[in-house]
Amino acid sequence: MSYTDLKGKTIFVTGSASGMGRQVALLLAQQGANVGACDLKEPTEVAEQINALGQGKCLPLACNVQSPKEVSAAVKKVVETFGSLDGKPSDVLHLT
Repeated sequence: MSYTDLKGKTIFVTGSASGMGRQVALLLAQQGANVGACDLKEPTEVAEQINALGQGKCLPLACNVQSPKEVSAAVKKVVETFGSLDGKPSDVLHLT
C-alpha cells in the first residue's frame, strides 16, 4: 500500500516505542511522512530506525498521553521541529 500524499506530512504517533504504535510510525515514515513519536519513555530506537531509512524523519518524545500538559508540550515541539502537524494515524486516510 502506498500513500504518496504523505510525503512531507507530519503525523503524531503515540505508543511508538513498541507494538502497533511502532509499526505505524515505521510505515508512515516509509511513505515519507515525518513522525512525532511519543511514548512514556523516549522511543529512541524507533527514531534511529526511521531516520536511517532516509525517507521521513522522526522526533522521539517522552510523553504521558494521560497528561494534557505533556501532550501539549510534545505537539508544540513537533510543530517547532517540522513546521506543522498534519494529523494522527487515524487521520491518514483523510490526508491522502
